[in-house]
Amino acid sequence: MRIFLLSFILSLSVFSSSQIDSTNQGELDTLTGLYVSEIVETSPEFPGGHSAMIKYIFENISFQGIIIDDWLSVVYIQFIIDKLGKVRGVRALLNKDHPIAINCVEVLSKMPDWTPGKNNGEPVNVKYTIPLRIHPQK
Repeated sequence: MRIFLLSFILSLSVFSSSQIDSTNQGELDTLTGLYVSEIVETSPEFPGGHSAMIKYIFENISFQGIIIDDWLSVVYIQFIIDKLGKVRGVRALLNKDHPIAINCVEVLSKMPDWTPGKNNGEPVNVKYTIPLRIHPQK
C-alpha cells in the first residue's frame, strides 16, 4: 500500500508561557529543559532547504501494517532546533500512541543537523510544529 503525504506545512510555533527566564531567552520547554525563542530574526534551515526536508520525510516515513480504518488524517509533530542545529524533543502533540504518530516521531528524530536559528547574530533554540496531512493513495 502506498501512502501519499498530501500536504506539509512548516511553521514556527509561538506559544504563550508563564515560564519566561529572567535573561529574556524565551519560554522554558519542559521536555528538554531548553529556553526556546518565540520570535527569531533568522529561522533554522534544514540542509538543502524546505523541499529537501519534504523529500527526507516522504522517503523515510513508512506506514506498512497500518489498518486503513485506523488512519489519522493529520499528525502534529513538535520539535526544537537547538543552538547547534540538533533536533531535540521531538513529540507528537495528539494521538501520541498511534502507530502513525510514533513513526513520524522516529523519522523526525533522526533528521540531520540544521543550520540553527539566530537572534542578534547569535544562535538560539527554536520550536517548530509540523502538521503532516496523511492520506492513503488510491
